Amino acid sequence: MGQDISSILQQIQQGNGSGAGIPTNQQQPQSQTIQAPVGPPPVSAPSRIELILSDRAGLPLRQFGYDVFAGLNQISVPQVGSIQGYYVLGPGDELQITLRGQENASYDVLVDNDGNISLPKLPPIRAAGRTFSDFQSSLQSAVKQAYISTNVYVSVGQLRRVSVTVAGEVNSPGVKQATGLSTPLDALVLALGVKKSGSLRNIRIVRGGRIIPYDLYHVLLNDGSAPQVLLQDGDRIVVPTLGKVAAVSGWVRRPGIYELRPGQDAISLQELLRLGGGLQVRGNFRYALQTSAPNPGPRRRTAVRL
Repeated sequence: MGQDISSILQQIQQGNGSGAGIPTNQQQPQSQTIQAPVGPPPVSAPSRIELILSDRAGLPLRQFGYDVFAGLNQISVPQVGSIQGYYVLGPGDELQITLRGQENASYDVLVDNDGNISLPKLPPIRAAGRTFSDFQSSLQSAVKQAYISTNVYVSVGQLRRVSVTVAGEVNSPGVKQATGLSTPLDALVLALGVKKSGSLRNIRIVRGGRIIPYDLYHVLLNDGSAPQVLLQDGDRIVVPTLGKVAAVSGWVRRPGIYELRPGQDAISLQELLRLGGGLQVRGNFRYALQTSAPNPGPRRRTAVRL
């Protein structure tokens, strides 16, 4: 597919305490590894849909996207340094705050159970439920009022742990432990991947009373439209059964079986060729369109030109 899971995860990802500031010079690890309690998923045999469509095409075809989970049962998430401004802070996140100027000090502070952080000479500052960039602005304003000629710098140290439930067509459903910077793809890795009977395009994240749709094709194809979704404590990730599919073979860069979008009953030839990575070489081609009749009977084969 052009990228391994490590590069995909790297592109996506750019305990509680009292909240009292403690001066520190301790060097924190740059990342942490979270491993599933069981081994990597077994190598799966060809699915029934792969056997049927491979027989029609006259060559082996695989369902797109499922092999990205092969042999994986752990994730690596950034632990220290630059965090994207949209990251939402929560109780248990550790912040590294440095004051430079007339006041010089460094503190490790936890977002406490009330959602606040505390520093000397400052009233408690609300952090939980706020984006990192919003919190930075409030902290800078508070430091400007309390200290003279002092600048403040803040980064995230230890990330809080979150518990999410993964259900449906996955190899290892159940409750998974991740971090506040983990994505739905991370949770699926910890669930040992999606079965070939499961959908990659109609994944649902249930959060409170709302449902967030998640189409894994946007991530796997790296088309720039993948939503920035970070996991929150209590999320439930549901993988329903596989939707409708179409296959493409021949002079395309990525022959395979592709799932249609939710609610999509048909796919244009141009879109299917795009999913297949486009043509290997430019030129005039003759295309054979093979469809199944709505009622039992012989398959229909039609020659078309673009």
